[in-house]
Amino acid sequence: MYPGAICTCFALFWISAAAQPALHDLEKLTMADGLSSNMVRDVVQDGDGFLWIATDNGLNRYDGTEIRNFYAEHANPHSLPDNDIHRLILLDSFHLAIATSQGLSILDTRRLIFQHLYFTLHDLGLPEQSQPEERLSAHEMKLWEAYHNVVLCMEKDASGNLWLGTRASLLCLDRHLHLIHVFYRHIQPHDLYGRRLRYVWKIIPSAAMQGNLVLLNTPVDKDSLVEQAYRSWFLCRADNAQLIPIDSLHLSDLHFLSQLRYENQCFQVYKHYLLHVSPTRDSLYLWDEYTGRKAVCKFLNTRIWNGNQYISWPESVSDMGNGWIFFAYQTQGFSLIRLRDKHDSLSLVFYPQVYFPQHTFRKIFIDREENWWMASEMEGLFKISPDKQNFESIEMETGNKRHEIVSMYRYKNKLFIANYGNGLYCLDLTTQKITHFLFSYTQNKLLNQLLNMVWNVRHQQGDTCWLGTQMGLMWFNMSNHHAGRLLQTHPGVLDTVPITTQFTDSKGFVWMGLGLGHGLCVYDPYRQIFQLIPNRADGYPFRYPVGIAEDKNTDIWMVSDDIGSLVHWSRKNHQFKVVTPQILKDRVSTATGAICVDHQNCIWYAVDPVGVIRYNPLNQQTSIFGPEDGLNIGTVRSIMQDDNDIWFATTQGISYYNLNHHTFTHFTEPDRLPTSYLTGVFFKDSLTHVIYLGTLGGIIKFNPDRLIARSSPLSVRITGVFINNILRTDIDGHEFHIPYRNNDIAVSFTGINLTHGKDNVYAYRLDRGNRKTSSWMYMGHQREIRLANLAPGSYHLYIRAASSGSEWSPDIAHMDFMVITPFTRSIWFYMLLVFVAMGVVYGWYRYRMFQLVKLEYMRNQISHDLHDEIGSYLTTISLTALLAQEKLKQEDARQTRVINQLNDLLRKIAEDSHLVSETMREIVWTINPRNDSFAQTIPFLIRYASQVLESANIEIDVVMPDGEDIKMNMYEKRDLVLIFKEVIHNIVKHAGATRVQIVCNKKHNMFSLLIADDGKGFNSTDVKDGNGLYNMKERANRHNWLIEIESSPTTGTRVMLYFKST
Repeated sequence: MYPGAICTCFALFWISAAAQPALHDLEKLTMADGLSSNMVRDVVQDGDGFLWIATDNGLNRYDGTEIRNFYAEHANPHSLPDNDIHRLILLDSFHLAIATSQGLSILDTRRLIFQHLYFTLHDLGLPEQSQPEERLSAHEMKLWEAYHNVVLCMEKDASGNLWLGTRASLLCLDRHLHLIHVFYRHIQPHDLYGRRLRYVWKIIPSAAMQGNLVLLNTPVDKDSLVEQAYRSWFLCRADNAQLIPIDSLHLSDLHFLSQLRYENQCFQVYKHYLLHVSPTRDSLYLWDEYTGRKAVCKFLNTRIWNGNQYISWPESVSDMGNGWIFFAYQTQGFSLIRLRDKHDSLSLVFYPQVYFPQHTFRKIFIDREENWWMASEMEGLFKISPDKQNFESIEMETGNKRHEIVSMYRYKNKLFIANYGNGLYCLDLTTQKITHFLFSYTQNKLLNQLLNMVWNVRHQQGDTCWLGTQMGLMWFNMSNHHAGRLLQTHPGVLDTVPITTQFTDSKGFVWMGLGLGHGLCVYDPYRQIFQLIPNRADGYPFRYPVGIAEDKNTDIWMVSDDIGSLVHWSRKNHQFKVVTPQILKDRVSTATGAICVDHQNCIWYAVDPVGVIRYNPLNQQTSIFGPEDGLNIGTVRSIMQDDNDIWFATTQGISYYNLNHHTFTHFTEPDRLPTSYLTGVFFKDSLTHVIYLGTLGGIIKFNPDRLIARSSPLSVRITGVFINNILRTDIDGHEFHIPYRNNDIAVSFTGINLTHGKDNVYAYRLDRGNRKTSSWMYMGHQREIRLANLAPGSYHLYIRAASSGSEWSPDIAHMDFMVITPFTRSIWFYMLLVFVAMGVVYGWYRYRMFQLVKLEYMRNQISHDLHDEIGSYLTTISLTALLAQEKLKQEDARQTRVINQLNDLLRKIAEDSHLVSETMREIVWTINPRNDSFAQTIPFLIRYASQVLESANIEIDVVMPDGEDIKMNMYEKRDLVLIFKEVIHNIVKHAGATRVQIVCNKKHNMFSLLIADDGKGFNSTDVKDGNGLYNMKERANRHNWLIEIESSPTTGTRVMLYFKST
């Protein structure tokens, strides 16, 4: 629905009701609610939907839930220049011009940054040469400059130029806010002190004359001694620097301006009409700038003051759409004016009714949700929500004793209302007059009491309707209000039992429930025959029906008062069938009488205490709706389908269920529903689309289209981002970065809902990376998210909102941010670690290689030194001993004994030196790194075994593998040689062997060395390990070798040594 249409309906409701709305219809924002001041001067709404409120003590932003204040902060150049604000104008969707007492300020409504424009005398090009201002002192110059920046009025023309009216000048700024024109009044020093100076009183942008109508305060003549000022109208255009007096234009259409001396006598409405009040007559005048057409109407709001006629002057005029105009008075409330422009005719209608006369309003503003905001002089900001004016209550009974309204029917322009206990009411829909009808039979109070318990009203024919009462069926003439028993032939039971329901099917048959357990009655209007269907096995299966509906197949569905099952009557076979949904089996339940069939042919009916049941006859599927499903249920009194919505009237309010979106919406007393306790069935007026509902002693009416149209999507906005409790002001929609060690983030947000803001609910989703990584988190009414200790990475925050009972808004607030990865968690750090580890490994390897080379060099040096130095000396000793022996052999025999002794000593020296030389060679061989392999060790061992064994006359057999070799360090080589020597030594000394076999073999990566003899052997269990055997095992264990010794007296000894290749 268009905004203008809704506002029109609202205004027409007020006017047609001919009564002022109740005071509870007014809501109010004051300082107690957070407003910076109760003196409100202007109200606008920005592109996001925020309401900006100007006061004499700061600027306010309102989102429907919370008020945020903005004040002048002299230490902050991006704040307001002054708290005294006179006017607000929206330059575009997100930039607000603010007229203050210390210059003009431009607010970026999203970034919340103020730009201050203060005009110096140099900027204004003042003072000019040979002007009175040249005589001002420096202090007076400063004061005069300040007067040029007290912006009292401000308007934007059709070209986008901004016009500022100050106390001393009229300034024109282009759309880029560059100063292009300055108009001012020359002053004398006494003007600065003698009286309150004001040059511009009103600016009206003119649509047709391409300029502005300006009301200026000018001297009567050029004599500086004349202090009296005179207000007159001028035409000022942005394309030149001239002020043209209106009188000099000789335009007869504008002649009325010469009679208007005050700013509250002329107003612009709907952009190209001038509305003005006559200073001498009680009339309102309207002039169309485009066509020159005029209209006039009586302005009848007059009072008598001191014996003279006194006209209440207007304070402001505001457009409200579709030709309606708010007309706010200086001292009391407001009235309504209707402007009608039908091409060939222009008319103006003034409605004298004064609304809220106890309040004074400066301005009235309508937001995009069609709320009415009224800025008051000293009482804050008032609000009237059409959303909360949707329900109208009409009372029939007052006091404590009120009866239930249970049924309604419209006939022509009258609504007949059945009251269970107080007869029948008739509401004239044109005059709102109510007529009451009661059955009254002389001397039969009980009968009267039962007859006045009216259950239902049904149109029969002509002016006649049938009334179902607690004491039978009655006819009633809706024209003359006569009534009586049915005149045609009918069963007597119709005169004695309650007629609980009357339902007319698509074939014209009337189905009536007969109370007190008498079953059902069907009336055939074509044959005028009543058919009774009593409560018995071959008739109606239960006591009597309390609710009846018809499906698309023209079958009838009924519910009874004593059970939750359905009764289905098939038109094809005229048979009754009890249908009990599976969920109701084995449960005690009672139908309330509320039943309807939707467009999908599903049966909706209410059952206590289960809830509302939806039954599909096609597939027998059953659904239940209760509080857990969102239905604010109580006891359901009526169910009705209207378009794609199922409406429920309950004892706790009104609800509807949207069949497309599968959501419930509720209306209770906080939504201005007059009462939540509803008693009767829905009645929809097909002519006006208005729905009526019964309550105790009255009815409620509303338009369902207006209720549903108010469920508009919310605009969701992020209002603040705090990092470690410090507000970030550089959030402009792009991704921003947050340090890893300071990622305590608080995000505040709001769903802009100026009507029901406090009922908003919120949910958020936080995704990491480029994929959806989380689900929506429900937050209820909470409007702040706190995120802490987030892992490094890119994040996407989404926030959505919904008004209470409505769908989630498609407008989702979105914020991207990144928690910066610390260097210790970055790929560069890990790469550095890899390089450092590689460097450490390489360094260790280099150091190890250096040590090995150094050790090898040392071993080579030792072997060379032993071989060259000690070996040479030992050889010299051995040769010297041999030479001495040769010389002793040549001596005389006389010295034979001494010589023999010396010869023995020399021989001993030679043998020992030879032994030392051999041992040294063995040590040199051992430490020489060139011999650090198994291939180099085996020949040494075989050579040693051959020398020892052959000297003992023991044969030796050697079996060696080809091409196999392993590295051995010095210690392994030494222990292998010692183990081998010990075995060979034991064979020579103890075995008494004649043959020794040495076999070296390799299998997989395992080497084995076998030394076997054919000697006498020994019993291993009888012989304890001596030092030789013990040392061999210790040396083998030192290198994780395995040594096995097998011996027996008959087979000799086998020594097997196993070691792995490395």
